[in-house]
Order: sequence, then structure tokens, then C-alpha cells
Amino acid sequence: MGTQRSTEPLENRTLRIHGTVLCVGSSAFVAAVLAGRFAAVGPLRFLHEVPIASIGFLEAFLLATIVGLFLRQASTLVITWPWSVLAAVTHIVLATVNVTHWGFYRGIDAELPGAIATAVHVALAGLELAMARRNRLAVDAPPARSSSPPR
Repeated sequence: MGTQRSTEPLENRTLRIHGTVLCVGSSAFVAAVLAGRFAAVGPLRFLHEVPIASIGFLEAFLLATIVGLFLRQASTLVITWPWSVLAAVTHIVLATVNVTHWGFYRGIDAELPGAIATAVHVALAGLELAMARRNRLAVDAPPARSSSPPR
């Protein structure tokens, strides 16, 4: 059995995978927020003692799930660069929030997970900006000229 190469453009594949990972990851964090808030278990168990904080966590992770769904849908389009820009901006915002609230990570003794999450956000922002540029150049490229004479 031979392997078959995908004809799906890299930009589309990146959006599809990114959207899927965002949906799965943020949905897992929604579950962690709910478990921490209502059962005082898991990595976010402190939310049981600070229930108001669960509102922001739930909003953020549910919005991330929605963005992931949009990215998956956008991966079927020919012009993907605006969606890649949206994904990049989303990660820039999340990385900025992590950095500006670094004391939170320190307070719950989670600086390493915070650093990893922030680095992943920065890397994904860079990847999506590269994919946006790649798609924009492909969409704006003039059509290839035919070597055969006109009829």
C-alpha cells in the first residue's frame, strides 16, 4: 500500500488541525472549570473557594471553543488568510493576558504550565501569521500563463 499525499493546501490543513485542537483543549478546560468550581477537584479546584473567578474561566474557554469551530469551518474555504489572522490575534490576546496576570500563576504555583501555555500561544500566533501570508500571496498571485498559443 502506497501513501497518498493530501491535496489540501497547508493553510487549510493548519486551520483544520488548529480548530480541532482548540475545540478539544478548551472543552477539556471547561470540564476542569466545572469540576473545580462545583466539586473542588482537579487543577482548578481553587475555583470552589473563589466562585466568581469561574465566570471568566468559563467565558474564555467557551469562546475558545467557538473560535475553534469557526476555524474548522474556515478550513474549507479558498481564502483563509482572514481566519488565520483571527487565530493569530486570538493567541496574541491570550499570551498577553497570561503575561499581564503572571502573579496568578505564581500564586497557584503553576509558573511552568503558565510558561508552556504562553509559549504555545506565541508559537501558534506565529504559525497562523505565516499561514495568512502564504494564503494571501497565493490568492493574490496572477494566474499562470499557458504555454500554448491562443485560439
